[in-house]
Amino acid sequence: MLVDPTTGIAHAVEGIGQIENYAWSPDASRLAFTALHESPFEWQVGWIDIPKGTAHIIGTDESVYTEYDGLAWAPDGRRFIVNCSAENEHDDGMNSSDLWLYDIGGGRCRLTATPREEELDGGWIDNRSIRFSLLDESGTADTIAFIQRVIELPQ
Repeated sequence: MLVDPTTGIAHAVEGIGQIENYAWSPDASRLAFTALHESPFEWQVGWIDIPKGTAHIIGTDESVYTEYDGLAWAPDGRRFIVNCSAENEHDDGMNSSDLWLYDIGGGRCRLTATPREEELDGGWIDNRSIRFSLLDESGTADTIAFIQRVIELPQ
């Protein structure tokens, strides 16, 4: 529900499932979200235009072994990153975890492709640089490591 803070009037945002994760844009005019839609089952990635009360679904995924979380907005408020994790369907172990970049205009691109490694704590340094931690689980329990990474985006 969106609630007008001055009047207290609330209204539902149509067309989205149950919001699982969200992040406010820097100017609070947009809300990025990941949501679960039950019928048909799918993950939704999108954003809500707060002044207009409209939702924009810019990505969907029908895999029951996938989860979307870790939203973070760019300082310019026009893009955000999302972590997409895929589990092994047989033992719930992590199969992959990758960062995706979404643009409010509907574009998206995969920023990382790291099998058996997990991206954590994604965030923005500035409008061109994304920072995150990489949990390398490919070795034995004695060799699990957190590695700090930065991705520089083209202009």
